[in-house]
Amino acid sequence: MRADLERLIDLQQVDLRLQELTRQIQLFPEQRAQTEQQLTDARHAIEAARQRHTDSLTERKKLELDVQQLEEKISKHKAQLMEVKSNDAYRALQQEIEHDEQRKASAEDRELEAMLAADEQEQEVKAAEAQLKQAEQRVTAELKRLDTEQRTREQEAAELSARRDALRPQVSDDSLDVYDRIAGAHGGIALAEVREEICQVCLIHIRPQTFAEIRRNDHMCYCESCRRILYYVPPPKTVDATAELACAPPVKRRKTRKKAAHTAIPTAPTIVGQAGQMRTVTISQSDLDEFRDLQIKRRWDWPAVFSTNEYGRLWPYVTSGATPIGDREELRGLSPILDAVADEYLSIRPEGGRFFIDERGTFHKKDESTQLVQFLTFHISG
Repeated sequence: MRADLERLIDLQQVDLRLQELTRQIQLFPEQRAQTEQQLTDARHAIEAARQRHTDSLTERKKLELDVQQLEEKISKHKAQLMEVKSNDAYRALQQEIEHDEQRKASAEDRELEAMLAADEQEQEVKAAEAQLKQAEQRVTAELKRLDTEQRTREQEAAELSARRDALRPQVSDDSLDVYDRIAGAHGGIALAEVREEICQVCLIHIRPQTFAEIRRNDHMCYCESCRRILYYVPPPKTVDATAELACAPPVKRRKTRKKAAHTAIPTAPTIVGQAGQMRTVTISQSDLDEFRDLQIKRRWDWPAVFSTNEYGRLWPYVTSGATPIGDREELRGLSPILDAVADEYLSIRPEGGRFFIDERGTFHKKDESTQLVQFLTFHISG
């Protein structure tokens, strides 16, 4: 049952991440549409600005024509003043001229307003064109980012789906049925960790007797409140920053050593930096000899290579890439030096990973390169 629980924990992590990735992938079309709408709005804005400018120019031309016609009419009436023979006709023409001049003045005012409006709208068109250009660049970059992010999410989802397909057959049918039933009823969360007698999902206190059973992790226990499967993760041993590594009892020193058949990394790795405040830890030659004896007996490479994860599990590195769960031999408690180094590494990289040990200290790889970063220095005494 312990193996089933460990695999179910891994399976739940995969399933929950897949749920989140599926949700994110489903949002990409909407995000892409919202981004493209910004470009559509910018195009509509410039079309509206151009139309307003065109309308102003048309109105201005119409007013110019009105002023021209009124000027012609006024000139005609003034010429007729010299031809009239009665006072009444003369006064009528004068009134007509005054009325036309008022209309002309009003038309000229409106013509000036239309001219100023056209100038302003021309500036609005230029501003809208600049905004459209910026929107095109911004939207193009955002769509490219969304495409890249979607491909990344889809690739991760495909990898997790493959991992999920590989994990499920490793779980017994009965355990898998229970997991699927509870996960389906609780949003994909079928298992809950217990810490300090508290269910970490529903936060209900677990009875001490039940908690003692859960700590064994040898059969399925259920939360009386949320009905989820409960499990317990032993806390990793911590290393006091001012204390030295715990050392095993001295053993008889070996005068000669036989190297392991394979070397996982070069015997003189390139150290490119230090991880945070690197500490120097004093260990005895006897302690190092005991660790080397263990390494030779178990046929570990030298420098020795190990893997750990966020749950504090510790196993030897035996395959390229991720070691299958079934091949992860638990090494916790085998060596105080190894336990302490693993805990120190997890304080630097809580997500876990791979680290190396030799006579000089401990190392981990820098990102995905072959270069190593030292995070502990051994000072060997005696």
